[in-house]
Amino acid sequence: MNKRDQMRELVTVETEKNRVFTFLSWMVCISLFVATEKGWVSAGTVLLIGQFAGLFAIKKSWKKETIQLKYLTNRDAKRHIHLMSIFNFLTFPILLILMFGWVTKQIETPYFIGLMVTEGVISVIGHKWYERYMVRLDENYVTERELKEEQKWGSA
Repeated sequence: MNKRDQMRELVTVETEKNRVFTFLSWMVCISLFVATEKGWVSAGTVLLIGQFAGLFAIKKSWKKETIQLKYLTNRDAKRHIHLMSIFNFLTFPILLILMFGWVTKQIETPYFIGLMVTEGVISVIGHKWYERYMVRLDENYVTERELKEEQKWGSA
């Protein structure tokens, strides 16, 4: 098992697209927005529906983790991959709680935007550090940059 095989499998997971599902998701999103504005549905219900819609992203993340676990050789690297997936899974509800607070006017807009920008910057920096650490732990770890290059050029 080598890194190229892993990249092929990861690219197939990344490029899985269901255009009908994407279109229906946008239609449901617009419908929920209108329903919330009209007062037919509460903001809490919309966020609960959003939580269930996020399960598809979690499923994709789980597939990627399974592929990576199959190819990694270092035990610590395998453990870190799994812990990062759990961490990502646990941060999603926190984001929804913040959005709920903003939608229900419990959090002011400038404060909410500040939180989201700060979280985004910390997330990007943390992900870069995490990838560097994982590459040092196991030479079979595929970084996002390698995966994007593979998708662009298809060198595998």
